[in-house]
Amino acid sequence: MSEGLDQETLEGRLKAMLDTLDESDLRYQALKGSVEFRSAWVDLAEYLSEVVDNDAFKEWGYRTVFAYCATELDISRATARKLLEGYSWLAEEAPEYLPKNRPADAPARVMPDMDTVSVMAKGYADYADERVPQETYLELKDAALRGERNARELRKEFKEAVPEHLRETPAPNPLKHLKRALNEVEKALDQMEPEEQAELLQQAGELRDAIFALVSSQEIAGE
Repeated sequence: MSEGLDQETLEGRLKAMLDTLDESDLRYQALKGSVEFRSAWVDLAEYLSEVVDNDAFKEWGYRTVFAYCATELDISRATARKLLEGYSWLAEEAPEYLPKNRPADAPARVMPDMDTVSVMAKGYADYADERVPQETYLELKDAALRGERNARELRKEFKEAVPEHLRETPAPNPLKHLKRALNEVEKALDQMEPEEQAELLQQAGELRDAIFALVSSQEIAGE
């Protein structure tokens, strides 16, 4: 009853499960639960997309959809952006995965997780900007939908597919360099005699903590 599940893709595993396991089987129920868990994000993304399309958040007293998500749904700006961008990518590139296009009597479809679809949305943007070859994009798209690549692997392959001269150079961040330098200062002060280091070590620690807080606030604001 449990044989036939050694498939390379999640889609293959689901089909094998449907063919070989009884619905009352614990293994069937566990795998079914996993499939539904992976798919839950796109149901929320569909509702959220409709909220944006209809400007419903404004009717509810919010200036932006991100303010609505943070206040009412307890969803960060970064997660809300992933949901909306991922849903938009599916609508354009794989509409058969959208809940609204799913026949009521159709078997559950294995949905790529939110991070995977988010990476594909960014990969599509690079492809549209002619930074990634069409062949590479289509290969990775197929792999992502079949569950053969996770988000980390896709991110790495898309990055490597962009020619060196077209790669974005990260903007300099002097605060991060300063934070690293302060850590080194603390290490050096730690080697001094106790009577010499106490006040300087305290001041360096306070300055480091202030820099850490400033860097963290900037990173959060940039999400």
